[in-house]
Formats: sequence, structure tokens, C-alpha cells
Amino acid sequence: METIKKYITSELNKVEKQIKLNIDKKDNIFLKNQLLDMIYLIDTYEKYKLQRKNIDKVIILPDIYTCAAEYRIINDCESENKQYWQEINIDNEAIRLHSDDIIIKMKR
Repeated sequence: METIKKYITSELNKVEKQIKLNIDKKDNIFLKNQLLDMIYLIDTYEKYKLQRKNIDKVIILPDIYTCAAEYRIINDCESENKQYWQEINIDNEAIRLHSDDIIIKMKR
């Protein structure tokens, strides 16, 4: 993956030079942002080991049809009794999801 990141970075450097020279500035700014997005996605890919063989599926949450509703992630504590359920907190913050958020389900 390092070879791909180096290639994208070299292309990014070329585009930044063209932007400084005012060459096709609007198009090059658009291209620069796309290249930055690719670097970010590659970093995310590496951090979370998002390889095809590791991903079971990508789930897009459906529309909730009310503006105030949210999806919540719950640990059911192996019980059907909702009083034992616990909302998951990460970094002391409840995870709240909305329509069009995605969940990446990893293979086990």
C-alpha cells in the first residue's frame, strides 16, 4: 500500500504546483481534494484492516422517516429483558447513528 500512497502523494505535489501557478485552478483544486480523500481512505483501510477478505458486508442504515429518531447500539447482555440492555459508549460518548450512516460488518 505504501507504493500507492507514494504515487498519490507525488500526484498531489504536482497538482499543488499547478494550483500555485494558477493552471486550471478550479479543476486542480477538485483533483487535489480527490487525492486527499484517497490518502485518507487508504489510511483508514490500513488502520482498520479493511480488506475485501475481512469485510462481510457494508450496511447502509435505512431512512427512519422522523427527523428526531436515531439508531442506537445496544449490548443486550444475552437477555431478552430490555431492562438489562446497555447502550454502548465509546470514549464516554453514546454512539448515535442516522439514516444513510454505514456500518462495516467484519467477517469472524
